Amino acid sequence: MRIKSNTIISGIFAAALLSAAVLAIHFLRLPVAPASDAERIADVLPPSPPAPWLPRLAAPRAVLVLDVSGSMGVVNRPADPGRLQTVAALRFFDSYVRMWREIAGDDAAGAGIAVVLFGTVAQTIDWSGDGELFLPVTEANRRRFTDGLVRYLGRPLAWGGDAGEDPRRAQDSDYAAALDAVADLVADAPSPPAVLFMTDGAMDPHPCFTPLLSAAVRERYRSCDRRGEVPATLAAVGGPPIFDRRAGEKPINKSDMPPNLDIDAGVAERLGRLLDARFPVAGKGGDEAAPLAWFPIYLDTRPWRSDLVAVRRMLSGDEANARFWGTEPGVTHCRSADELAGHFVAAFARWFHMSALEIAPGGTRFRVPDDTRALVVQAAADAPLKSLRLVRGDRAVDLAGRGRFWTGVLADDTAGDWVLVPGGGNLVQASVYLEPSYGWTLAVPTVCREGSAGELPEARLYMCRFADGTAVAGGEVYGNLPAQLPGSIRRDSGEVLPLDFALAVESGEGPRATYVAALPVARLSEGPALVTVRLDTLLSLGIPVRDPAQSRPVAVESLTRLVVTDGEGRRLPGFSLEGVPHAPGWTAGLRGDAP
Repeated sequence: MRIKSNTIISGIFAAALLSAAVLAIHFLRLPVAPASDAERIADVLPPSPPAPWLPRLAAPRAVLVLDVSGSMGVVNRPADPGRLQTVAALRFFDSYVRMWREIAGDDAAGAGIAVVLFGTVAQTIDWSGDGELFLPVTEANRRRFTDGLVRYLGRPLAWGGDAGEDPRRAQDSDYAAALDAVADLVADAPSPPAVLFMTDGAMDPHPCFTPLLSAAVRERYRSCDRRGEVPATLAAVGGPPIFDRRAGEKPINKSDMPPNLDIDAGVAERLGRLLDARFPVAGKGGDEAAPLAWFPIYLDTRPWRSDLVAVRRMLSGDEANARFWGTEPGVTHCRSADELAGHFVAAFARWFHMSALEIAPGGTRFRVPDDTRALVVQAAADAPLKSLRLVRGDRAVDLAGRGRFWTGVLADDTAGDWVLVPGGGNLVQASVYLEPSYGWTLAVPTVCREGSAGELPEARLYMCRFADGTAVAGGEVYGNLPAQLPGSIRRDSGEVLPLDFALAVESGEGPRATYVAALPVARLSEGPALVTVRLDTLLSLGIPVRDPAQSRPVAVESLTRLVVTDGEGRRLPGFSLEGVPHAPGWTAGLRGDAP
Protein backbone atom coordinates (compact mmCIF):
# COMPACT_ATOMS: atom_id res chain seq x y z
CA MET A 1 0.00 0.00 0.00
CA ARG A 2 2.85 2.29 0.95
CA ILE A 3 4.62 1.48 -2.33
CA LYS A 4 1.48 2.33 -4.30
CA SER A 5 1.12 5.64 -2.47
CA ASN A 6 4.73 6.51 -3.15
CA THR A 7 4.23 5.70 -6.82
CA ILE A 8 1.18 7.96 -7.02
CA ILE A 9 2.99 10.80 -5.27
CA SER A 10 6.02 10.41 -7.55
CA GLY A 11 3.75 10.49 -10.61
CA ILE A 12 2.01 13.64 -9.45
CA PHE A 13 5.38 15.27 -8.74
CA ALA A 14 6.72 14.30 -12.19
CA ALA A 15 3.59 15.65 -13.87
CA ALA A 16 3.95 18.91 -11.96
CA LEU A 17 7.57 19.22 -13.04
CA LEU A 18 6.64 18.52 -16.65
CA SER A 19 3.83 21.10 -16.54
CA ALA A 20 6.15 23.70 -15.01
CA ALA A 21 8.74 23.05 -17.71
CA VAL A 22 6.16 23.38 -20.48
CA LEU A 23 4.78 26.60 -18.99
CA ALA A 24 8.26 28.06 -18.54
CA ILE A 25 9.20 27.29 -22.14
CA HIS A 26 5.87 28.65 -23.36
CA PHE A 27 6.10 31.94 -21.47
CA LEU A 28 9.76 32.53 -22.22
CA ARG A 29 8.97 32.23 -25.92
CA LEU A 30 6.17 34.75 -25.74
CA PRO A 31 6.88 38.11 -27.42
CA VAL A 32 7.85 41.28 -25.58
CA ALA A 33 4.76 43.46 -25.50
CA PRO A 34 4.43 47.21 -25.54
CA ALA A 35 2.56 49.09 -22.84
CA SER A 36 -0.86 48.47 -24.38
CA ASP A 37 -2.66 45.37 -23.05
CA ALA A 38 -3.70 44.24 -26.54
CA GLU A 39 -0.94 45.62 -28.79
CA ARG A 40 1.73 43.27 -30.07
CA ILE A 41 5.32 44.43 -30.48
CA ALA A 42 5.98 45.77 -33.98
CA ASP A 43 8.74 44.55 -36.23
CA VAL A 44 11.74 46.81 -36.82
CA LEU A 45 10.67 48.73 -39.91
CA PRO A 46 12.84 51.13 -41.94
CA PRO A 47 11.93 54.78 -41.39
CA SER A 48 10.03 56.61 -44.10
CA PRO A 49 11.73 59.64 -45.62
CA PRO A 50 10.53 62.98 -44.24
CA ALA A 51 9.78 65.25 -47.17
CA PRO A 52 12.56 67.78 -47.79
CA TRP A 53 11.28 71.26 -47.27
CA LEU A 54 12.18 74.58 -48.81
CA PRO A 55 10.26 77.34 -47.04
CA ARG A 56 8.27 79.54 -49.36
CA LEU A 57 8.67 83.16 -48.34
CA ALA A 58 5.63 85.32 -48.95
CA ALA A 59 6.55 88.98 -49.42
CA PRO A 60 10.03 88.47 -47.88
CA ARG A 61 11.54 91.23 -45.74
CA ALA A 62 15.25 91.80 -45.12
CA VAL A 63 16.69 94.17 -42.52
CA LEU A 64 20.32 95.29 -42.72
CA VAL A 65 21.49 96.59 -39.33
CA LEU A 66 24.74 98.47 -39.92
CA ASP A 67 27.20 100.00 -37.47
CA VAL A 68 27.94 103.62 -38.42
CA SER A 69 30.14 104.58 -35.47
CA GLY A 70 33.23 106.64 -36.19
CA SER A 71 35.47 103.60 -35.88
CA MET A 72 34.12 102.39 -39.21
CA GLY A 73 35.60 105.26 -41.21
CA VAL A 74 36.84 108.44 -39.52
CA VAL A 75 39.37 107.32 -36.90
CA ASN A 76 43.09 107.00 -37.61
CA ARG A 77 42.87 103.27 -38.34
CA PRO A 78 39.25 102.69 -39.39
CA ALA A 79 37.70 99.27 -39.80
CA ASP A 80 36.42 100.08 -43.29
CA PRO A 81 38.55 102.79 -44.92
CA GLY A 82 37.43 101.89 -48.44
CA ARG A 83 33.70 102.05 -47.52
CA LEU A 84 33.15 98.48 -48.57
CA GLN A 85 30.13 98.37 -46.26
CA THR A 86 28.32 100.21 -49.08
CA VAL A 87 29.48 97.63 -51.62
CA ALA A 88 28.45 94.69 -49.43
CA ALA A 89 24.94 96.06 -48.88
CA LEU A 90 24.54 96.67 -52.61
CA ARG A 91 25.70 93.12 -53.43
CA PHE A 92 23.05 91.83 -51.00
CA PHE A 93 20.42 93.91 -52.81
CA ASP A 94 21.55 92.72 -56.25
CA SER A 95 21.38 89.06 -55.22
CA TYR A 96 18.01 89.64 -53.58
CA VAL A 97 16.31 91.39 -56.49
CA ARG A 98 17.51 88.92 -59.13
CA MET A 99 16.86 85.76 -57.13
CA TRP A 100 13.41 86.89 -56.04
CA ARG A 101 12.52 87.66 -59.63
CA GLU A 102 13.58 84.16 -60.69
CA ILE A 103 11.57 82.52 -57.90
CA ALA A 104 8.43 84.65 -58.06
CA GLY A 105 8.40 85.26 -61.82
CA ASP A 106 5.68 87.67 -62.91
CA ASP A 107 4.48 87.93 -59.30
CA ALA A 108 7.83 89.30 -58.07
CA ALA A 109 6.22 91.97 -55.91
CA GLY A 110 6.09 92.38 -52.18
CA ALA A 111 9.76 91.82 -51.36
CA GLY A 112 11.28 94.61 -49.28
CA ILE A 113 14.50 95.74 -47.64
CA ALA A 114 15.09 98.08 -44.69
CA VAL A 115 18.33 99.59 -43.41
CA VAL A 116 18.91 100.44 -39.74
CA LEU A 117 21.97 102.59 -38.95
CA PHE A 118 23.14 102.51 -35.37
CA GLY A 119 25.72 104.20 -33.18
CA THR A 120 24.62 106.30 -30.22
CA VAL A 121 21.05 105.73 -31.40
CA ALA A 122 19.38 103.64 -34.09
CA GLN A 123 17.88 105.37 -37.13
CA THR A 124 16.04 103.68 -40.01
CA ILE A 125 16.28 105.01 -43.57
CA ASP A 126 12.96 106.37 -44.86
CA TRP A 127 13.10 105.78 -48.60
CA SER A 128 10.35 108.21 -49.58
CA GLY A 129 10.42 110.67 -46.68
CA ASP A 130 6.86 109.61 -45.92
CA GLY A 131 7.35 106.57 -43.70
CA GLU A 132 8.43 104.05 -46.35
CA LEU A 133 10.83 101.98 -44.25
CA PHE A 134 10.85 98.91 -46.53
CA LEU A 135 12.03 99.71 -50.04
CA PRO A 136 10.43 97.42 -52.66
CA VAL A 137 13.18 95.20 -54.05
CA THR A 138 13.02 95.84 -57.80
CA GLU A 139 15.49 96.72 -60.53
CA ALA A 140 13.83 100.12 -60.79
CA ASN A 141 14.68 100.85 -57.14
CA ARG A 142 18.35 99.90 -57.38
CA ARG A 143 19.33 103.53 -57.95
CA ARG A 144 17.31 104.70 -54.93
CA PHE A 145 18.95 102.05 -52.78
CA THR A 146 22.44 102.94 -54.02
CA ASP A 147 21.92 106.67 -53.48
CA GLY A 148 20.67 106.09 -49.93
CA LEU A 149 23.68 103.91 -49.12
CA VAL A 150 26.14 106.42 -50.55
CA ARG A 151 24.51 109.24 -48.58
CA TYR A 152 24.79 107.53 -45.20
CA LEU A 153 27.59 104.97 -45.60
CA GLY A 154 29.79 106.93 -47.99
CA ARG A 155 30.88 106.54 -51.60
CA PRO A 156 33.45 103.73 -51.91
CA LEU A 157 36.92 105.00 -52.73
CA ALA A 158 37.01 102.65 -55.73
CA TRP A 159 33.99 104.55 -57.07
CA GLY A 160 35.74 107.90 -56.77
CA GLY A 161 34.79 108.68 -53.18
CA ASP A 162 36.66 111.33 -51.18
CA ALA A 163 38.75 109.79 -48.39
CA GLY A 164 38.06 112.78 -46.14
CA GLU A 165 34.26 112.75 -46.37
CA ASP A 166 33.04 109.69 -44.49
CA PRO A 167 29.48 110.23 -43.16
CA ARG A 168 29.75 107.48 -40.53
CA ARG A 169 30.45 109.76 -37.58
CA ALA A 170 28.16 108.38 -34.88
CA GLN A 171 29.50 107.86 -31.38
CA ASP A 172 29.07 104.73 -29.28
CA SER A 173 27.51 101.40 -30.37
CA ASP A 174 24.14 100.64 -28.81
CA TYR A 175 22.94 97.11 -29.65
CA ALA A 176 19.80 97.56 -27.56
CA ALA A 177 18.66 100.56 -29.61
CA ALA A 178 19.32 98.65 -32.85
CA LEU A 179 17.39 95.58 -31.66
CA ASP A 180 14.43 97.74 -30.64
CA ALA A 181 14.35 99.21 -34.16
CA VAL A 182 14.45 95.71 -35.66
CA ALA A 183 11.60 94.55 -33.42
CA ASP A 184 9.40 97.39 -34.69
CA LEU A 185 10.21 96.57 -38.32
CA VAL A 186 9.55 92.82 -38.20
CA ALA A 187 6.57 92.78 -35.82
CA ASP A 188 4.05 92.11 -38.60
CA ALA A 189 6.29 90.38 -41.15
CA PRO A 190 4.26 88.01 -43.39
CA SER A 191 7.11 85.44 -43.46
CA PRO A 192 10.40 84.90 -41.63
CA PRO A 193 12.53 88.01 -42.22
CA ALA A 194 16.30 88.07 -42.55
CA VAL A 195 18.17 90.27 -40.08
CA LEU A 196 21.83 90.88 -40.89
CA PHE A 197 23.48 92.62 -37.92
CA MET A 198 26.95 93.98 -38.72
CA THR A 199 29.19 95.70 -36.16
CA ASP A 200 32.88 96.44 -35.67
CA GLY A 201 32.88 96.64 -31.88
CA ALA A 202 31.34 95.66 -28.58
CA MET A 203 28.19 97.11 -27.04
CA ASP A 204 29.04 100.65 -25.85
CA PRO A 205 25.90 102.65 -24.93
CA HIS A 206 25.53 106.25 -23.74
CA PRO A 207 23.35 106.82 -20.64
CA CYS A 208 21.56 109.83 -22.15
CA PHE A 209 20.29 107.84 -25.16
CA THR A 210 20.19 104.11 -24.48
CA PRO A 211 16.79 102.43 -24.08
CA LEU A 212 18.33 100.41 -21.25
CA LEU A 213 17.72 103.38 -18.93
CA SER A 214 14.44 105.07 -18.08
CA ALA A 215 13.86 108.81 -18.38
CA ALA A 216 13.92 109.08 -14.59
CA VAL A 217 17.42 107.62 -14.43
CA ARG A 218 18.65 109.90 -17.21
CA GLU A 219 17.65 112.96 -15.17
CA ARG A 220 20.52 112.18 -12.81
CA TYR A 221 22.99 113.01 -15.58
CA ARG A 222 23.49 116.74 -16.00
CA SER A 223 24.59 116.42 -19.63
CA CYS A 224 21.32 114.70 -20.56
CA ASP A 225 19.53 118.06 -20.30
CA ARG A 226 21.05 118.88 -23.70
CA ARG A 227 19.76 115.70 -25.29
CA GLY A 228 16.88 117.07 -27.35
CA GLU A 229 14.80 115.05 -29.79
CA VAL A 230 16.57 112.57 -32.02
CA PRO A 231 14.70 111.50 -35.19
CA ALA A 232 14.06 107.76 -35.45
CA THR A 233 14.29 107.87 -39.25
CA LEU A 234 16.58 109.41 -41.85
CA ALA A 235 15.24 110.53 -45.22
CA ALA A 236 17.06 108.82 -48.07
CA VAL A 237 17.12 112.12 -49.94
CA GLY A 238 17.62 115.54 -48.37
CA GLY A 239 17.48 114.46 -44.74
CA PRO A 240 19.81 115.29 -41.85
CA PRO A 241 23.09 113.41 -41.36
CA ILE A 242 23.52 110.45 -39.02
CA PHE A 243 23.10 111.59 -35.41
CA ASP A 244 26.35 112.71 -33.80
CA ARG A 245 26.02 113.66 -30.12
CA ARG A 246 29.17 115.81 -30.29
CA ALA A 247 27.95 117.91 -33.19
CA GLY A 248 25.97 121.16 -32.93
CA GLU A 249 25.90 123.93 -30.35
CA LYS A 250 25.33 121.63 -27.35
CA PRO A 251 27.63 118.62 -27.66
CA ILE A 252 27.25 115.78 -25.19
CA ASN A 253 30.42 114.14 -24.00
CA LYS A 254 30.92 110.51 -23.08
CA SER A 255 29.52 109.41 -19.71
CA ASP A 256 29.75 106.14 -17.84
CA MET A 257 26.74 103.88 -17.47
CA PRO A 258 25.39 103.16 -13.96
CA PRO A 259 27.66 100.51 -12.39
CA ASN A 260 24.74 98.37 -11.21
CA LEU A 261 23.14 98.08 -14.67
CA ASP A 262 23.30 94.62 -16.26
CA ILE A 263 23.93 95.62 -19.88
CA ASP A 264 24.29 92.02 -21.07
CA ALA A 265 20.88 91.13 -19.66
CA GLY A 266 19.23 94.08 -21.41
CA VAL A 267 20.61 93.01 -24.78
CA ALA A 268 19.88 89.33 -24.15
CA GLU A 269 16.24 90.09 -23.34
CA ARG A 270 15.74 91.99 -26.59
CA LEU A 271 17.54 89.47 -28.77
CA GLY A 272 15.72 86.63 -27.03
CA ARG A 273 12.33 88.12 -27.89
CA LEU A 274 13.36 88.42 -31.53
CA LEU A 275 14.67 84.85 -31.71
CA ASP A 276 11.62 83.45 -29.92
CA ALA A 277 9.19 85.07 -32.37
CA ARG A 278 7.69 82.83 -35.03
CA PHE A 279 6.51 83.83 -38.49
CA PRO A 280 4.22 82.01 -40.94
CA VAL A 281 5.91 80.10 -43.73
CA ALA A 282 4.29 77.84 -46.30
CA GLY A 283 5.80 74.49 -47.11
CA LYS A 284 4.95 70.92 -47.94
CA GLY A 285 2.30 69.61 -45.59
CA GLY A 286 0.64 72.91 -44.83
CA ASP A 287 1.48 76.10 -43.05
CA GLU A 288 4.19 76.12 -40.42
CA ALA A 289 5.98 78.72 -38.33
CA ALA A 290 9.68 79.54 -38.31
CA PRO A 291 12.08 81.93 -36.57
CA LEU A 292 13.59 84.92 -38.30
CA ALA A 293 16.94 84.37 -40.00
CA TRP A 294 19.61 85.90 -37.76
CA PHE A 295 23.03 86.72 -39.26
CA PRO A 296 25.41 88.54 -36.87
CA ILE A 297 28.73 89.65 -38.41
CA TYR A 298 31.67 91.08 -36.48
CA LEU A 299 34.20 93.09 -38.51
CA ASP A 300 37.33 92.54 -36.43
CA THR A 301 40.24 94.48 -37.94
CA ARG A 302 42.00 95.53 -34.73
CA PRO A 303 43.40 92.30 -33.21
CA TRP A 304 45.28 94.25 -30.54
CA ARG A 305 41.91 94.98 -28.89
CA SER A 306 39.50 92.42 -30.32
CA ASP A 307 36.00 92.40 -28.85
CA LEU A 308 35.19 88.97 -30.30
CA VAL A 309 34.38 87.35 -26.95
CA ALA A 310 32.00 90.15 -25.93
CA VAL A 311 30.33 90.29 -29.35
CA ARG A 312 29.78 86.53 -29.38
CA ARG A 313 28.35 86.62 -25.87
CA MET A 314 25.78 89.25 -26.80
CA LEU A 315 24.87 88.53 -30.42
CA SER A 316 25.08 84.76 -30.91
CA GLY A 317 21.84 83.17 -32.13
CA ASP A 318 20.11 80.21 -30.51
CA GLU A 319 20.06 76.55 -31.53
CA ALA A 320 16.60 76.67 -33.13
CA ASN A 321 17.64 79.51 -35.41
CA ALA A 322 20.89 77.86 -36.45
CA ARG A 323 19.12 74.54 -37.08
CA PHE A 324 16.32 75.96 -39.23
CA TRP A 325 18.50 78.26 -41.35
CA GLY A 326 21.56 76.01 -41.51
CA THR A 327 23.91 78.58 -40.00
CA GLU A 328 26.93 78.01 -37.81
CA PRO A 329 26.35 78.86 -34.15
CA GLY A 330 27.88 82.07 -32.84
CA VAL A 331 28.93 85.13 -34.83
CA THR A 332 30.55 85.34 -38.27
CA HIS A 333 34.10 86.54 -37.66
CA CYS A 334 35.07 88.88 -40.50
CA ARG A 335 38.77 89.83 -40.36
CA SER A 336 38.80 92.37 -43.19
CA ALA A 337 36.35 94.73 -44.85
CA ASP A 338 37.27 92.95 -48.09
CA GLU A 339 35.31 89.94 -46.78
CA LEU A 340 32.08 91.86 -46.11
CA ALA A 341 30.54 91.40 -49.56
CA GLY A 342 31.08 87.64 -49.43
CA HIS A 343 29.52 87.34 -45.98
CA PHE A 344 26.53 89.50 -46.96
CA VAL A 345 25.81 87.36 -50.04
CA ALA A 346 26.32 84.16 -48.02
CA ALA A 347 23.70 85.37 -45.53
CA PHE A 348 21.26 86.02 -48.35
CA ALA A 349 21.87 82.52 -49.77
CA ARG A 350 21.18 80.94 -46.37
CA TRP A 351 17.97 82.91 -46.03
CA PHE A 352 16.80 81.53 -49.38
CA HIS A 353 17.94 78.01 -48.39
CA MET A 354 20.55 77.71 -51.13
CA SER A 355 23.42 75.21 -51.07
CA ALA A 356 27.07 76.22 -51.22
CA LEU A 357 29.26 74.81 -54.00
CA GLU A 358 32.86 74.43 -52.93
CA ILE A 359 35.47 76.31 -54.99
CA ALA A 360 39.20 76.33 -54.26
CA PRO A 361 40.66 79.71 -53.15
CA GLY A 362 41.49 81.71 -56.24
CA GLY A 363 39.67 79.19 -58.43
CA THR A 364 37.64 80.26 -61.43
CA ARG A 365 36.13 76.96 -62.61
CA PHE A 366 33.22 75.01 -61.21
CA ARG A 367 30.67 72.42 -62.30
CA VAL A 368 26.95 72.96 -61.78
CA PRO A 369 24.95 69.70 -61.36
CA ASP A 370 22.08 68.84 -63.67
CA ASP A 371 19.45 69.28 -60.96
CA THR A 372 20.18 72.99 -60.35
CA ARG A 373 17.30 75.45 -60.78
CA ALA A 374 19.24 78.67 -60.16
CA LEU A 375 22.60 79.87 -58.85
CA VAL A 376 24.15 82.95 -57.26
CA VAL A 377 27.79 83.86 -57.93
CA GLN A 378 29.81 86.31 -55.82
CA ALA A 379 33.43 87.14 -56.64
CA ALA A 380 36.21 89.48 -55.52
CA ALA A 381 39.29 90.51 -57.52
CA ASP A 382 42.72 91.81 -56.56
CA ALA A 383 42.14 94.98 -58.58
CA PRO A 384 39.18 96.86 -60.09
CA LEU A 385 37.69 94.95 -63.02
CA LYS A 386 36.19 96.31 -66.20
CA SER A 387 33.89 93.29 -66.38
CA LEU A 388 33.31 89.79 -65.09
CA ARG A 389 31.72 87.13 -67.27
CA LEU A 390 30.42 83.66 -66.52
CA VAL A 391 31.22 81.47 -69.54
CA ARG A 392 30.16 77.95 -70.53
CA GLY A 393 31.03 76.95 -74.07
CA ASP A 394 29.44 79.52 -76.35
CA ARG A 395 27.22 80.98 -73.62
CA ALA A 396 28.42 84.06 -71.68
CA VAL A 397 26.63 85.90 -68.89
CA ASP A 398 27.76 89.30 -67.57
CA LEU A 399 27.81 89.69 -63.79
CA ALA A 400 26.81 92.94 -62.09
CA GLY A 401 29.35 94.92 -60.16
CA ARG A 402 31.85 97.71 -60.00
CA GLY A 403 35.47 97.76 -58.97
CA ARG A 404 36.62 94.60 -57.20
CA PHE A 405 33.29 93.04 -56.13
CA TRP A 406 30.78 91.38 -58.49
CA THR A 407 27.57 89.38 -58.19
CA GLY A 408 25.29 87.52 -60.58
CA VAL A 409 22.21 85.31 -60.60
CA LEU A 410 21.56 82.72 -63.29
CA ALA A 411 18.42 80.65 -63.80
CA ASP A 412 17.47 78.13 -66.49
CA ASP A 413 20.07 76.16 -68.42
CA THR A 414 22.52 76.30 -65.52
CA ALA A 415 24.11 72.83 -65.61
CA GLY A 416 27.60 72.26 -66.93
CA ASP A 417 31.20 73.42 -66.57
CA TRP A 418 31.53 77.17 -66.04
CA VAL A 419 34.51 79.50 -65.83
CA LEU A 420 34.70 83.05 -64.46
CA VAL A 421 36.54 85.35 -66.87
CA PRO A 422 37.63 88.67 -65.30
CA GLY A 423 38.43 91.70 -67.40
CA GLY A 424 41.48 93.53 -66.05
CA GLY A 425 42.54 91.59 -62.95
CA ASN A 426 42.64 88.28 -61.13
CA LEU A 427 40.01 86.73 -58.90
CA VAL A 428 41.05 86.09 -55.31
CA GLN A 429 37.75 84.72 -54.02
CA ALA A 430 34.56 83.28 -55.51
CA SER A 431 31.45 81.77 -53.96
CA VAL A 432 28.66 79.89 -55.72
CA TYR A 433 25.28 79.06 -54.17
CA LEU A 434 22.79 76.71 -55.82
CA GLU A 435 19.06 76.23 -55.64
CA PRO A 436 18.90 72.48 -56.36
CA SER A 437 15.93 70.37 -57.36
CA TYR A 438 16.81 67.72 -54.76
CA GLY A 439 17.47 67.79 -51.05
CA TRP A 440 19.07 65.38 -48.59
CA THR A 441 17.00 64.28 -45.60
CA LEU A 442 17.92 61.96 -42.71
CA ALA A 443 15.28 59.55 -41.39
CA VAL A 444 15.49 57.51 -38.17
CA PRO A 445 12.99 55.39 -36.21
CA THR A 446 11.21 57.18 -33.40
CA VAL A 447 12.17 54.33 -31.07
CA CYS A 448 15.30 52.26 -31.67
CA ARG A 449 15.11 48.65 -30.47
CA GLU A 450 16.40 45.32 -31.68
CA GLY A 451 13.96 43.17 -33.65
CA SER A 452 12.69 39.77 -32.53
CA ALA A 453 15.13 38.05 -34.89
CA GLY A 454 18.07 40.22 -33.81
CA GLU A 455 17.82 42.68 -36.70
CA LEU A 456 19.07 46.21 -36.01
CA PRO A 457 17.12 49.41 -36.68
CA GLU A 458 18.42 51.63 -39.47
CA ALA A 459 19.10 55.28 -40.09
CA ARG A 460 18.53 56.19 -43.71
CA LEU A 461 19.67 59.16 -45.77
CA TYR A 462 17.26 59.89 -48.60
CA MET A 463 17.59 62.20 -51.58
CA CYS A 464 14.16 63.63 -52.41
CA ARG A 465 12.71 65.96 -54.99
CA PHE A 466 11.63 69.29 -53.56
CA ALA A 467 8.74 69.44 -56.02
CA ASP A 468 6.84 66.42 -54.69
CA GLY A 469 8.94 64.92 -51.88
CA THR A 470 9.58 61.66 -53.77
CA ALA A 471 12.72 59.77 -52.72
CA VAL A 472 15.01 58.87 -55.62
CA ALA A 473 18.23 56.88 -55.77
CA GLY A 474 21.05 59.40 -55.53
CA GLY A 475 23.21 57.39 -57.90
CA GLU A 476 20.70 57.99 -60.69
CA VAL A 477 21.37 61.75 -60.42
CA TYR A 478 25.01 61.90 -59.34
CA GLY A 479 27.56 59.48 -60.73
CA ASN A 480 30.30 60.34 -58.22
CA LEU A 481 28.69 59.43 -54.89
CA PRO A 482 31.20 58.10 -52.31
CA ALA A 483 30.80 54.55 -51.00
CA GLN A 484 30.43 55.74 -47.40
CA LEU A 485 29.59 58.78 -45.30
CA PRO A 486 30.69 59.18 -41.67
CA GLY A 487 28.20 59.49 -38.85
CA SER A 488 27.65 58.91 -35.15
CA ILE A 489 25.04 58.19 -32.49
CA ARG A 490 25.39 60.11 -29.23
CA ARG A 491 23.60 59.49 -25.94
CA ASP A 492 22.78 62.34 -23.55
CA SER A 493 25.15 60.67 -21.10
CA GLY A 494 28.06 61.36 -23.46
CA GLU A 495 28.34 57.90 -25.02
CA VAL A 496 29.30 58.19 -28.70
CA LEU A 497 29.51 55.37 -31.23
CA PRO A 498 30.67 55.87 -34.84
CA LEU A 499 28.31 55.00 -37.68
CA ASP A 500 29.12 54.13 -41.28
CA PHE A 501 26.45 55.21 -43.75
CA ALA A 502 26.97 52.86 -46.69
CA LEU A 503 25.74 53.47 -50.21
CA ALA A 504 22.50 51.51 -50.46
CA VAL A 505 21.66 48.93 -53.09
CA GLU A 506 17.88 48.80 -53.20
CA SER A 507 15.24 47.94 -55.72
CA GLY A 508 11.55 47.26 -55.80
CA GLU A 509 8.66 49.21 -54.36
CA GLY A 510 8.80 51.89 -51.69
CA PRO A 511 11.09 54.81 -50.92
CA ARG A 512 14.68 54.26 -51.97
CA ALA A 513 17.35 55.35 -49.52
CA THR A 514 20.71 56.48 -50.86
CA TYR A 515 22.69 55.69 -47.70
CA VAL A 516 21.91 53.30 -44.81
CA ALA A 517 23.51 52.79 -41.38
CA ALA A 518 22.65 50.10 -38.80
CA LEU A 519 22.14 51.49 -35.29
CA PRO A 520 23.98 49.38 -32.66
CA VAL A 521 21.37 49.79 -29.94
CA ALA A 522 22.65 46.79 -27.92
CA ARG A 523 25.86 48.73 -27.27
CA LEU A 524 24.07 51.80 -25.90
CA SER A 525 22.29 52.43 -22.64
CA GLU A 526 18.60 53.20 -22.77
CA GLY A 527 17.39 56.77 -23.26
CA PRO A 528 17.37 59.68 -25.75
CA ALA A 529 20.11 59.87 -28.36
CA LEU A 530 21.10 61.88 -31.43
CA VAL A 531 21.94 60.33 -34.80
CA THR A 532 24.19 62.44 -37.06
CA VAL A 533 25.47 62.02 -40.61
CA ARG A 534 28.24 64.21 -42.06
CA LEU A 535 27.78 65.46 -45.62
CA ASP A 536 31.11 67.26 -46.06
CA THR A 537 32.33 64.59 -48.47
CA LEU A 538 29.41 65.26 -50.81
CA LEU A 539 30.17 68.97 -50.71
CA SER A 540 33.82 68.37 -51.59
CA LEU A 541 32.72 66.39 -54.66
CA GLY A 542 30.60 69.25 -55.99
CA ILE A 543 27.27 67.74 -54.92
CA PRO A 544 24.89 70.44 -53.60
CA VAL A 545 24.49 70.21 -49.84
CA ARG A 546 22.72 72.83 -47.78
CA ASP A 547 24.00 71.66 -44.39
CA PRO A 548 27.37 69.97 -43.73
CA ALA A 549 25.64 67.65 -41.25
CA GLN A 550 22.14 66.45 -40.40
CA SER A 551 20.95 65.15 -37.02
CA ARG A 552 17.76 63.51 -35.77
CA PRO A 553 16.73 62.53 -32.21
CA VAL A 554 15.86 58.94 -31.34
CA ALA A 555 14.89 56.99 -28.21
CA VAL A 556 17.06 53.94 -27.54
CA GLU A 557 15.20 51.01 -25.96
CA SER A 558 17.25 48.12 -24.60
CA LEU A 559 15.78 44.69 -23.75
CA THR A 560 15.82 45.08 -19.98
CA ARG A 561 12.08 44.75 -19.36
CA LEU A 562 9.70 41.90 -20.20
CA VAL A 563 5.92 41.92 -20.30
CA VAL A 564 4.32 38.46 -20.65
CA THR A 565 1.23 38.14 -22.84
CA ASP A 566 -1.00 35.28 -23.86
CA GLY A 567 -1.50 34.09 -27.41
CA GLU A 568 -3.98 36.93 -28.05
CA GLY A 569 -1.54 39.61 -27.01
CA ARG A 570 -3.20 40.32 -23.64
CA ARG A 571 -0.88 41.10 -20.76
CA LEU A 572 -0.54 38.46 -18.02
CA PRO A 573 0.11 40.28 -14.72
CA GLY A 574 2.06 39.01 -11.76
CA PHE A 575 5.22 37.81 -13.50
CA SER A 576 8.76 38.89 -12.66
CA LEU A 577 12.26 38.07 -13.93
CA GLU A 578 14.93 36.46 -11.80
CA GLY A 579 18.33 38.04 -12.35
CA VAL A 580 19.33 40.89 -14.66
CA PRO A 581 18.97 40.18 -18.40
CA HIS A 582 21.47 41.48 -20.93
CA ALA A 583 20.75 41.90 -24.64
CA PRO A 584 21.30 40.30 -27.03
CA GLY A 585 20.55 36.59 -26.53
CA TRP A 586 19.90 36.68 -22.80
CA THR A 587 17.97 34.17 -20.70
CA ALA A 588 16.47 34.46 -17.23
CA GLY A 589 14.21 32.56 -14.92
CA LEU A 590 10.52 33.48 -14.88
CA ARG A 591 8.27 33.36 -11.85
CA GLY A 592 4.56 33.96 -11.57
CA ASP A 593 1.07 32.52 -11.79
CA ALA A 594 -0.93 32.26 -14.99
CA PRO A 595 -4.76 32.25 -15.00
